[in-house]
Order: sequence, then structure tokens, then C-alpha cells
Amino acid sequence: MGNRSDPGAGVDAGKGVALINHKQRKPVPNDITNAERDDFMQGQIHALRAFALAVITTHPSPDNLIAEFEQSFQLAMARVVGSPVWNSYLDGADDTAQRIRHFASIVQGLQK
Repeated sequence: MGNRSDPGAGVDAGKGVALINHKQRKPVPNDITNAERDDFMQGQIHALRAFALAVITTHPSPDNLIAEFEQSFQLAMARVVGSPVWNSYLDGADDTAQRIRHFASIVQGLQK
């Protein structure tokens, strides 16, 4: 919630959503631990999933959007598979794609 000493933090009274002043955000230091790096990436992934859900739910044609996503995802994975990447990278990409597909199926079900 809000912190009176930080004018950039607060809560939007209309929506009850925490607000962050991104101009005051500090850059990620280079000397963070692996656990901190993992936490940072998990935060990024959660934000991107939330964005994907927002795009899917507000898109005028979720079916076309998902078809385009599938094509783009397959192309991106085809480029990566030939390079030296960890299986955990591929597992993470597949997990996120599955969650996006799940979001889309829920939206498609609600629209019918």
C-alpha cells in the first residue's frame, strides 16, 4: 500500500490498485544473487502474463489473436531449439505459452 514518505507509492482509490512511480525505480544491480535474479524474472513473467490476459480479454478477435500467437510462438521456438539452451528455458517458454492458451480458452468460452 502507500507509504507517506514515498510520494510515488499509493493506492488508486477508484480501483484499489497499488500505484508505483516507475521514474523512481532503481536499476537492477549487476551483482544480484541467482535467487534475486530468479525472483526478478518471475516478476517480469507475472507482469507479462497479466498483460497477455488484458490483451486477450479486450481484443476484438481473440481467435485471430491466439492463432497469430501460436504461429509466432512456433517460429520463436524453432529459432531457439537449434541453439544451445537449457531444457529449463524451453520448459519455461512452454509453461507460459500453456498459461496464455488457458487464458484464451477461458475468454473464448465466456464470449460464446
